[in-house]
Amino acid sequence: MKKNLSFLLLMFLLIPAIALAGEGHEECALCHGAHTAVGPGLLTEKPDTTTINPATGMPLERMEAICMACHAEEPNGLGYRPVGMESTHPCGISPKKVNLPESAKGFKDQENQLTCMGCHDPHPSNTNYMYLRGPQVSAGNTQAFCIWCHPAQAEP
Repeated sequence: MKKNLSFLLLMFLLIPAIALAGEGHEECALCHGAHTAVGPGLLTEKPDTTTINPATGMPLERMEAICMACHAEEPNGLGYRPVGMESTHPCGISPKKVNLPESAKGFKDQENQLTCMGCHDPHPSNTNYMYLRGPQVSAGNTQAFCIWCHPAQAEP
């Protein structure tokens, strides 16, 4: 009897857990694939190490290489919402006049560098405009985001 009760309790908890495990993960599979991974962090794309970072004159490294695997124009990337590195905020460098907010700092060995993920959180739980970190912003209202790192340039 005790064995049957334990089994029923296990099934009562296990079946909903299995059913819910697949829910909401479709968005994750756009970038991560347990069985199709070719990059770090189970990423489905190899990092783009052929695009030259105009801020450093060197090939992309680490986070920028991972982001540009999808966001560089073909043939280096997939061309998904392409980002022109020469016309966007510089990255892969350490800012001289700005103190980065804690949540905008890079990752290990890049803590004081500007990185793509220092400004953008690409995970679907982030509903900010263009996945921006920091203050809530919307299309046409990015000034609050810029002031986050550049308070001296804010209008009085």
